[in-house]
Amino acid sequence: MANGSINLRQLTQSQQTLRALQSQFGTLQLGRFQAIRRQFYSYVQYGTGSTQFNFFGSAVGNAGQNRQLTNMPLAGSFGTSHFLLKAIRTKYFVNANLTPASYTGVDADAGLFADFVNGFAQAGELEFNVNAKNFVQIIKPFLNAPPADGRIDFLSAGQVDANTDQYPYAELNRRSENIYLVDPELFIAAQQNFSCNIAYPSGAIAPRGGGFSAALSTALFIGISLDGIEFRPVQ
Repeated sequence: MANGSINLRQLTQSQQTLRALQSQFGTLQLGRFQAIRRQFYSYVQYGTGSTQFNFFGSAVGNAGQNRQLTNMPLAGSFGTSHFLLKAIRTKYFVNANLTPASYTGVDADAGLFADFVNGFAQAGELEFNVNAKNFVQIIKPFLNAPPADGRIDFLSAGQVDANTDQYPYAELNRRSENIYLVDPELFIAAQQNFSCNIAYPSGAIAPRGGGFSAALSTALFIGISLDGIEFRPVQ
């Protein structure tokens, strides 16, 4: 090849050969994707309350992150996959009982019940941004974008103590038809950066469960689940 010039015909043939070998023996078939139903999720500790909680900022395997807290392949990105966002759910889990064992019949002892009816679930604003541009905004996200997974709970009417017949109870899981649907659906291309947060502009809301709040400060985790279709390269 004289004078450092490039033979475009040879280059094209090389690319064709590489594509043929890649499709037969490689780990990625260029230009081909498979579509699968997928949920990406991220949880953070609620702690004593904050004015803003940021989600999807860490990938699984990062410091302190495991499969229970997130399944993100990269921080703030779907990596080599495209994602069609169809629904958003706000979720929670708690590593303790919803009601303390020492419940005496007053609302201040009602554990997570008090937080659902008087606390963080009654306020807040969710924002979902792609490349720093806002696309989704939900007021009171734990009410308007609930888990809505339709799970069934068993409630007992057994006597708690001499003055109380049963614990107060509240949850956000039923009525799956109340799921928050993103309309129109939002397509997020591979390698695009996105962010999602829940903010409390009026100020932090500490756990309200009376004597149970100390346990909730370490046991309560809140999260966001992105439900949709993942388009990932065929291998």
